[in-house]
Amino acid sequence: MAPGRSSPELGGDPSPKYSPPDNDESDDDLQRIPTAEDDPRNEPTASAEVQRFLDEQEEHRQNFTVRGVLVGTVIGVIICFSNTYFGLQTGWVSGMTMPAALIGFTFFKVVARYINYPFTPVENVLVQTVAGAVGTMPLGCGFVGVLPALNFILKPEENGPLILSLGQLILWSLGICFFGVVFAVPLRKEVIIREKLKFPSGTATALVISVLHGNGDDEKIVKHESGLEAARRRSQDILRRSKSGSRELLSQSSALSADGIGDMQAAPTISENPNSSVLGPVADHRSDWKTKIRLLFIAFGVSATYTIISYFIPQLRDLPIFGLPLANQWLWTLNPSPAYIGQGIIMGPATTIHMLLGAILGWGILSPLAKNKGWAPEKVDEWFGGSKGWIVWVSLAIMLADSVINLGWLALRPLIQYGPLYMSEFRERARRGNLSEIFRLSYPSKGSYTALSSSDQTSNRKTQTISDEPEIDAPPSHLVSNRLVLSLLGLSIAFCIFAIRIVFGNLIPYSAILVSILLALLLGIMGVRAQGETDINPVSGISKLTQLFFAVITPASNPNAVAINLLAGAVSESGALQAGDMMQDLKTGHLLGASPKAQFWGQMIGSGVGAIVSACVYKLYTHVYEIPAGQFQVPTGFVWIFTARLVTGQGLPEMAWQWAVGAGCLWVLLTVTRIMGQGKWWQALVPGGIAVAVTFGASRRQLIKKHGCLAPKELPSIDPFLHIDIFLQSFSEIKTHSILENYKKRFDDLNCTTYRTGVFRTPVIVTIDPENIKSILATDFQSYSIGDDRKRSMGALLGSGIFTTDGAEWQHSRDMLRPNFVRSQIGDVELFEKHVSRLIQAIPRDGSTVDLAPLFFKFTLDVATEFLFGVSTDSLLPDDSPSAKETEAFVEAFVYCTLFLEGKEGLWSMWFHKKRFYAACATVHAWVDGLIARALEEKKSHQNHLDAGSEEIAETGTTRHVFLHDLVTRTTDKIKIRAELLNILLAGRDTTASLLSNVFWSLTHHQPSLHRLYAELDAAGLLRGDTGYRDLGFNTLKSLPYLRATLSESLRLHPVVPANGRQALVDTVLPRGGGPDGKSPMLVPKDALVAYGVYAMQRREDLYGADAQEWKVERWLDDKEKKGLRVGWDYLPFNGGPRICIGQHANHKSGKTEQFALTEASYVVVRLLQEFEAMEARDTEPWREMLTLTCTSLGGCKVGVTPRGSRGKES
Repeated sequence: MAPGRSSPELGGDPSPKYSPPDNDESDDDLQRIPTAEDDPRNEPTASAEVQRFLDEQEEHRQNFTVRGVLVGTVIGVIICFSNTYFGLQTGWVSGMTMPAALIGFTFFKVVARYINYPFTPVENVLVQTVAGAVGTMPLGCGFVGVLPALNFILKPEENGPLILSLGQLILWSLGICFFGVVFAVPLRKEVIIREKLKFPSGTATALVISVLHGNGDDEKIVKHESGLEAARRRSQDILRRSKSGSRELLSQSSALSADGIGDMQAAPTISENPNSSVLGPVADHRSDWKTKIRLLFIAFGVSATYTIISYFIPQLRDLPIFGLPLANQWLWTLNPSPAYIGQGIIMGPATTIHMLLGAILGWGILSPLAKNKGWAPEKVDEWFGGSKGWIVWVSLAIMLADSVINLGWLALRPLIQYGPLYMSEFRERARRGNLSEIFRLSYPSKGSYTALSSSDQTSNRKTQTISDEPEIDAPPSHLVSNRLVLSLLGLSIAFCIFAIRIVFGNLIPYSAILVSILLALLLGIMGVRAQGETDINPVSGISKLTQLFFAVITPASNPNAVAINLLAGAVSESGALQAGDMMQDLKTGHLLGASPKAQFWGQMIGSGVGAIVSACVYKLYTHVYEIPAGQFQVPTGFVWIFTARLVTGQGLPEMAWQWAVGAGCLWVLLTVTRIMGQGKWWQALVPGGIAVAVTFGASRRQLIKKHGCLAPKELPSIDPFLHIDIFLQSFSEIKTHSILENYKKRFDDLNCTTYRTGVFRTPVIVTIDPENIKSILATDFQSYSIGDDRKRSMGALLGSGIFTTDGAEWQHSRDMLRPNFVRSQIGDVELFEKHVSRLIQAIPRDGSTVDLAPLFFKFTLDVATEFLFGVSTDSLLPDDSPSAKETEAFVEAFVYCTLFLEGKEGLWSMWFHKKRFYAACATVHAWVDGLIARALEEKKSHQNHLDAGSEEIAETGTTRHVFLHDLVTRTTDKIKIRAELLNILLAGRDTTASLLSNVFWSLTHHQPSLHRLYAELDAAGLLRGDTGYRDLGFNTLKSLPYLRATLSESLRLHPVVPANGRQALVDTVLPRGGGPDGKSPMLVPKDALVAYGVYAMQRREDLYGADAQEWKVERWLDDKEKKGLRVGWDYLPFNGGPRICIGQHANHKSGKTEQFALTEASYVVVRLLQEFEAMEARDTEPWREMLTLTCTSLGGCKVGVTPRGSRGKES
């Protein structure tokens, strides 16, 4: 977290006159001479006095001066150098508002005799506002964390490192430095005027400025009406009059709450000592300024001398105070830099003690432990593999959840505290009918506050409460108009988006920038409230929450995920930081009556100058020094990038997550303890921290390192988080029947064979690389599953069968079904011929146009049901036939279910017509269940006959084989039998029917191929009139090379299943696809979807030649000059690996692979060509995809046929 400018919130006389302590008060008690306001009788005049004061300030000419801006800028530049120096070393950055105010006052005090008009409190406010804006830009623009991470730590596989020019750094800085300032302006009225939040550092700075300007030229203590006097009356800042209260109020400023190593904006400190140089009694205000300046120069000289000497003698920066062995082995050294001493003074004892505790815990305990246990085997000072990097994960765990706990408490506390009172008031007003005021309820006051009173009145005067009414605001001319705020906010956000896109290009999309800005604004509100109440602006926690959010919405598969995560966090941190700083300064100005408009423009000017200066200073340091190395280790940069890698799933070193979880749990308790101890003396003793459950393991990073994985190319997307644009584009392409062509075009455009994208939050890897497909389907088969989508969508109809299950269940299904497919079902030619004859009869013989596609689907359904159930659906018979009527309900229900699953019924049906779908499934199940019950009953009655029949089938292959009869001999589980039958039915019907439709579409549109096929059949004697179907045995069909080549070319050009996919069960690796050339291995994260495109792969010109897009049967045939095409994993008509189509098996006698779908299709092709001597296409449209469960032509297969012998008859 980044603490704000920590200090007590004080209010009082602008030129307070302090009395010596009375005997009954301690020396630490702050005393004030009573004023007229202390008299209760004068209370009604308080508002008038405040208004008069503000009216006077409206005419003040020195709210905004050129000299004030210039002096503030110079001071800010000095602070900027200091913050960059310390930020790159430690990650700590100081706002230094009170030192800036003091330095500005000192400067004008020295030159007072040379200026024409005096230096006033409101001008001092301007100086410190500008100085603070300039000085904090190293943190606000990411130069101590994010930019070093991007420039020096980002790995090549993360598309790094990103080296930016000075111009790019300046543009980046200017882009992100304004919108937070503008956004803070409208918050002022709510948190300062209405809620009157404390903003302790802003209040303390106002007191410092008021004290500094309290004496006149005559060196007398002159009381005059200043802003702080008015502020005391109009403020609700807590000012306790008790001894403990005043001491506590002062001591708040000496401690800076800080947690962890994050980007810290340390608060300046006001000493508890009432005689300190900052808040000394007014009697000592006539200090010797020359003496103070002399001390300032002495301190500066000592520090400068040490810095110069240590540059030439670097050993001075690492003194081995514990001995050389411990220094060399464990890096236990001391850097006695005076600058660190000064930084420690500013931070206060609480923060520095907590940092010392962290150093002891991390470097004294965890670092040796990790090294000795072998968890961090490299050198101790190595960020990767060494204990230095190992302990960062533990500190990161402590930091991350602190953001969630503290900011969560900040968000919930108003609800807890004010919720019951609000609801009570809500009900009361609703009861009274004051509906117009219901939503104008204000937070009720939780208590009364008192102003400091003089010691002689303390004991005899009752506490004076201050009104809960809003404070009187500045004059309208001093306020920034709402119109200007809206205009500047829009312009600053637009400029931020423009600047980031110009600097980083397509690395981070527009939507990511916009979301990060919105998060910055939303979380910035919480940060402002936290700063107002606790003086801590949790900008580091805000950035970590943003990183966590972007880890959720950015797919880990995105190669730019880490860079996007870093940049988004940087934008949100910058916005929240600027808003918090602006609000602290506005509180100071409010208490002193300064113009908010002048402060706003001062902050804008300071932010702009600071952006440019900090970019130049950063470039200077990175040019002169090696970073990260030596004294500039940029620990915050490593915290940033480790967070990004952690939340994007890149894993932790060995045992780091166990220790991180333990540390996180411990700091949960500590953080809760700190929250519960708010205001208690012991709260500062409890170290702050973060708690988060870290769940990523080390295996992923080890996997990447082992295989040398690189990131693949990324499919460009407007929406990099959910990829909604790609989803909508794909949906549109499905509707226009062009998804396969566009699928292939994406590979051509990216010039790759593997790329990465996403579907909503799921990473998706798409490949057409044969080696990757081989890995997915075969060599790394166990790392993938078919995914949940198939089970979810098809489970209602198909149940748990071979196509909808994984693992052991799938293996059991395959083992049970496999024996049925090693039998030569083609031997039952009567079964095939019966249904082919019906198909031929359904084709018009008068030359009229007929669509063969639906006839093929009916044919394959009839064949499949008779083979599976022993009963055919006879859908090719006329509708009024008895057998067709018996199965009519089943056919209609089954066809509707397949159309529903294919999406042909429309998306509305998928959502709103599920009831009809489930009813259809019930009809299908009932019909199949009836057949199963009959088969089980027959098995019971004729067990011996079935057993003998099975043996006869296995031995002779000539007896009618019924799939169902075989299944009931292997299991009696009716649900399992039904699931397997329906799985085979769906696959067997659709694939063969689609193949036949595509083959005849291609043949009729490529007549030379059809004529050559006729010629081959004629040469084989299959077109003679005396040739019967019994002559079409399996060996005959296999002996027709052009027929086989025709089927192969159809399956290549128009694959039945053109795309498929798997889901990764574990983190695994694909052998190719990573890196710019796509030849390196790439990571496949667990749960990622991996899609492989058969259609696009089988049209690759580098695999199939320049004519890969054309129909060319001859590519598969041997000739005298060359052999025909020989394919491997680049040709995938029936899948591959263990889940290869179950209808394909090895014939151990012939040594060749047989595919029953090809056999069935070959038989149908030959029989139709035997029956019809000519076929011609009747549609002129090119082939367009109809993608459902399988793929066919959108226009069907419309042809006209000429029966054999009809031409001779006509002549």
